Amino acid sequence: MQDIFIAFLSWLYGGMSLVNLAGYLPTIRDLWRGRPSINLSSYAVWTFGLVVALLYGIFKLHDTLFILTTAAYLTANVIIIALYIWGQYFRRKSSPTP
Repeated sequence: MQDIFIAFLSWLYGGMSLVNLAGYLPTIRDLWRGRPSINLSSYAVWTFGLVVALLYGIFKLHDTLFILTTAAYLTANVIIIALYIWGQYFRRKSSPTP
């Protein structure tokens, strides 16, 4: 019975991770369209936390699902930060000034 519960919990964890990743898409879309819709400080802290969690997963837990999920969240955060920086600093410089 415990094996069934653990298998179900693993499946649920992986499935919810996909749902959670979908939650990043509206922010990525807004940033891609030039709407700065994030708090950079929050994303920087979350990104650092995900780096630590990923390293912990790799070196301590050795849990493939946790490592893949954390790496996916980290990737989404890095994309968001990169799009924000690109939009705030590079897009603005290349736009003609009225």
